[in-house]
Amino acid sequence: MVLPVELPIEIVVAGAPVPKGRPRLTTINGKARSYTPSETRHYEHRVAQLSAERMDGQRPFDEALLVTISAYRAPPGMSAKKAAQAFAGIIKPTKKPDVDNYIKAALDGMNGIVYRDDSVVTDLVTRKRFAAQPRLEIRIERAPEGMA
Repeated sequence: MVLPVELPIEIVVAGAPVPKGRPRLTTINGKARSYTPSETRHYEHRVAQLSAERMDGQRPFDEALLVTISAYRAPPGMSAKKAAQAFAGIIKPTKKPDVDNYIKAALDGMNGIVYRDDSVVTDLVTRKRFAAQPRLEIRIERAPEGMA
């Protein structure tokens, strides 16, 4: 017997987080078509695979959820002193990619697997930080009650 997955759940995608890429346009047989860049598709597929493993066949949640997404990136070429400050959170990653693009890739990858639709995500906490081990950490839990 498989025990139901209880909230909260956590998913960690090892490696450099990939932001959601803008749709690309091409022309096929004279018709304009849009498509998702392959790097984005592959990353969302990784998120989906890890989500499916974590859900272990359970039906997607269909209730108000709080999702916390933390994107940890390797610092760009910095001195050892600056890198230490970056790892300590003193220096923040204020350059592109934007944090909202990490959110979109993560939420789209879990859609239909962890939750019925990303419309059930009513609360969202995000952060973009530097780390020695790049990764994307996702935590899904019930949305708190009574918050205005």
